Amino acid sequence: MEALGMLALGTFVGSVIATGIRKTQDWSDLQKVLTTLISAALAGGVFTFLEYLGGNALGKALFLYPVGLLLGLAWLSAETAVANVQGANGPARVAGWLHIVGLVVITLLAVLTLLSSRFRGLLP
Repeated sequence: MEALGMLALGTFVGSVIATGIRKTQDWSDLQKVLTTLISAALAGGVFTFLEYLGGNALGKALFLYPVGLLLGLAWLSAETAVANVQGANGPARVAGWLHIVGLVVITLLAVLTLLSSRFRGLLP
């Protein structure tokens, strides 16, 4: 169950970062934007929360946090896909549907793979 929790926490933080990227208006100071977003992902608050939840008991489940971050960030592009499905015709609409289906399939495969006992046996 710890593995699912870590994956969910990583996905949540990744979604918060994706929202920050989507809402950024001024990209002129790229270093400031990247520093803020990276610190959100790796901030002490997240790891303090993890220590509060389970400390060293999390063990191998801790490796699922970065995977959750990547899944949350992957869904950043879903807004474009939905816009293509709703407003475009022809190839753009089909590409939008394929994009959404691809994101769902990748997410499901990642979750099923990562939560399998066989995969967790491979972790250090």
